Parts: sequence; C-alpha cells; structure tokens
Amino acid sequence: MADENDLLKIGADAVVKPFGDLLQKLGGPLAEEVGLVFGDAARVFRYKRALKLLEKVERAAKTSGFEPVSVRPKLLLPILDHSSLEDDEGMHDRWAALLSNAANPTSTIQVLPSFSEILSQLSPKEAILLDAIQRHVDSNLAKHHPDKPRSSNWAYSVDVGTWKTLLQLYAQLGLSKCSADVLLNFSQNRTSPETTSDYSNFRVALDNLIRLGLLREDQTNSHPRPLFHITALGYDFVLACRFNEPMTAPPD
Repeated sequence: MADENDLLKIGADAVVKPFGDLLQKLGGPLAEEVGLVFGDAARVFRYKRALKLLEKVERAAKTSGFEPVSVRPKLLLPILDHSSLEDDEGMHDRWAALLSNAANPTSTIQVLPSFSEILSQLSPKEAILLDAIQRHVDSNLAKHHPDKPRSSNWAYSVDVGTWKTLLQLYAQLGLSKCSADVLLNFSQNRTSPETTSDYSNFRVALDNLIRLGLLREDQTNSHPRPLFHITALGYDFVLACRFNEPMTAPPD
C-alpha cells in the first residue's frame, strides 16, 4: 500500500483503482455515485444524510410549533456524526427526533449526551423491540395505574414478562423469519438453520438491551422465572428518540 508521499505523487484514484471491484461490492449503493471514487462517494452519502436530518428536524419544529434553540456541542456533534452514517430510515428518524427534542425549548423530555452513544449501538430490530416494550409499559400504566403519571419514575411498576414473552413479541413485530410458535419450541426446531439464526439474533438483541442498561432482568418471589422491566434510562431514551407529533412526509 502506498504511503502518504506516494498518494501525493500518484493521486488517490490510482491507489484505489485496483480495488474498484471490491469497493463496488462493499459499498453497494454507496459506490454507485457516478464518476466518484469511493472516498468522495462516502462524503456525498454523509452529506445527503446530514441534509435529510436537518429537513426532518425543521419539519418537526414546524409541526410542533417551536423555535429551535442551540444544542450543546457535546450532544450536537455526535448526533450529526452518527446520523450521517445511518442508512436505515427508521433509525435515521430516531436521530432526527433526538436532535429535535434537544433543540425544543418547550420539551419536557430530557436528552442526555449518553443517548447518542446508546443509539449508535442499537440495531434497527433492537430499537423496534425496545420501542414496543416502552409502549406496553405506557399502556399498562394508563390502564392499571391511572393515578400515576406515565413517566420513567413509575416504569419499574410494570413488568413486561419473561424472556418468552419478549420472544413472542419479537416474532409478532416481524423481527424474525420464524413464527412465535416455532421460536418458543426451539428445542424441537433447533435443527433448522433459520430457527437457530432467529433465536440467536433474539438472544443477542436482548443481551444488548440489557448491556446498554435499557432493560433489566429481575428475579421475584412471585414468579419462578426472572421478569423483565424497562429501566428509567430505557424509558426516557425511547421518548427522546421519538417525535412528539406525527411527522408528515415531505412533498414530492
């Protein structure tokens, strides 16, 4: 490989050229920018995603009727950096919501610097599962504890069941190829590569949510198996990554 002096002499294009086919395979849509070498295509991709983020934040401000205020660099810069690499639209929306809530002076939702790091370590499936768990907790708080405000202070009072409950939810959300019945009977279907893959992906997703402090597994005297709870961190994180008002699609 050429060193920095070589690059200056012969140019980056010449150095990258022998790896053109590999970069095309690795980059996918990213490498399809007409007339651009891989490095330029990456910059263009990030630039487009950054502009898309600003469009979403501006639309959120207009929808909610607030005038954006300055966001601390410690929070702003990681959001801009991570979101410019996000190619999943649902996750990109979460980045936009995070920045929108941080810039909203009337918002009661706290946006912590750690949220950008947490979001950058979540897969789309993990984010969808956590979002569904938070909605379940909110719904149960409203139904069974109407006297309590729906906030992270009371999230601990609603359990979301055992790991089997979460496995069923995972399948119902369409996050697995196999049905909930197949996954719940994994011991009988373990010879299937598809079932093994789905089950493994679920367990890894669950472990990651616990590792990040978003879910907690508690052993209780009332139940033979540990029960899961969304943590106060997980509850507030989901709210911070969600738009307060329904977002309308931009005009074509």
